[in-house]
Amino acid sequence: NGINYINSLLQYFSEPGPVVFTIVYGCGVGVFIAYCTFLSQIVPYSASEFGFLGFCFVTTGLLGPILSNKVLNRVGCHRNVVCGIIIGSLLSSGHVCISIWLYPMNRFLVYSSLFLSSMFLTALTADGMDFAAALAFPADENIVGGILNVSAEGFGWIMVHIGGTSMSRVDGFAFNASLCSFLLFAASLFLIVVSEAKLKRPEG
Repeated sequence: NGINYINSLLQYFSEPGPVVFTIVYGCGVGVFIAYCTFLSQIVPYSASEFGFLGFCFVTTGLLGPILSNKVLNRVGCHRNVVCGIIIGSLLSSGHVCISIWLYPMNRFLVYSSLFLSSMFLTALTADGMDFAAALAFPADENIVGGILNVSAEGFGWIMVHIGGTSMSRVDGFAFNASLCSFLLFAASLFLIVVSEAKLKRPEG
């Protein structure tokens, strides 16, 4: 049986694992929001091609949760799968940064890096909520989802604000690099703190 609203909040914020993962989740989903917002400004393509790229970026992300669920069924360890998703998000976003900076007209590199990044970041959106619920169990899952959504919107706003500033004053590379730094921060937090946190809900 679930616990009430206040007790769910107290349960969630009583230990460092769920609290730190809230930051990790916010960073990951915030990067996805930032990509969706500024994609037309970081790739030097025509409006029609950008529209096609944006559509593919969003729809390719649908594969992320499907594939991560299949991996989870094989591996059986939610923590390892989420860790792999976060590291994959960092590496693929780094690939995006380098591809757009050095080879902006190489469609294969740019498209493939953006599609991989979308898959990993969307997988984090889905699997992250379930993982957070396991960390904060027996806190109500709706409360957990609400906290994570607030974190995602907050970090998304921060990254969009940074994007608006860096795009007007510097360039797209600085913005891409800042997104990678957020993911590096998230991966570090996960490996240092969340990887040691105890799951309250049994896996499987």
